[in-house]
Amino acid sequence: MCIKNVPLDDDSVHVATFCLSLMGVNFLDFIIEARRILKNKKGVLMVAEIISRITSIPKFVSLFTKIGFRLLKNMDIKNYLVLLVFRLNDKNNYEVDINTKNDSGLDLLKPCICKKDNNIEKNLNFKFSSQVK
Repeated sequence: MCIKNVPLDDDSVHVATFCLSLMGVNFLDFIIEARRILKNKKGVLMVAEIISRITSIPKFVSLFTKIGFRLLKNMDIKNYLVLLVFRLNDKNNYEVDINTKNDSGLDLLKPCICKKDNNIEKNLNFKFSSQVK
């Protein structure tokens, strides 16, 4: 099974999460699939990604808004991760037609280079206590 084709019904999920999982060159397909399964006007999409992978956070967010998501929260976590929380707007008002190379988003995410960090748990010690409304 591929993340771009999950065996869930349309409008069946309240929350979808991508945590360090937008690694494929077809990551836009993953986002579109999340849009399909999220409940219309109610669904929440949470994206946690390594900050250094994103070439431009405003452009990255813009990619989501083009297909019907509205940014609720943009949280920098210890200058290492970014947590983006989106709400799905009315699906009927947005068409998914992102076929050109410029809109594919491929230039927005750099490859991930893994580095060993013995202090990772200490560096990422945080609390995300605010609720998404």
